[in-house]
Amino acid sequence: ITQGKLILSYTTAQPPVLAGVRGTIAHTGGLSLKKGSVTVRVRNLVIVANKAATDTSKLTAQVNGKRIDFATLTFSSWPEIAGKNVTVNGVGVKLTGAAATALNTVFGTSLAADTTVGTAMVKARLVGKGKA
Repeated sequence: ITQGKLILSYTTAQPPVLAGVRGTIAHTGGLSLKKGSVTVRVRNLVIVANKAATDTSKLTAQVNGKRIDFATLTFSSWPEIAGKNVTVNGVGVKLTGAAATALNTVFGTSLAADTTVGTAMVKARLVGKGKA
């Protein structure tokens, strides 16, 4: 993770309950997907978190040099914050139509939009000065 900013919103109930998360988390690493001698590089990942009553979160990436919406993300739980450590577990990851098309074109496969590719976990350490 190279940078990020998450904004948490809470209900007015006592005690307050987490009601939404939005923001971005950038990562300079990536994945190399390979089939035979063909390799697709998925790099410079950016999580765009937007979870409230609905969840419209996504993962964008550069795929062979072009930025696309690579996957939709479904947060099954809220971030766990312990001191300066943040963990998000059980994030569902499904290919977008653009990602499926890109991979199908290169690999000669027949992936569909919304194909589940697994779950992810994000672990980060907070740095800097946030606002309470």
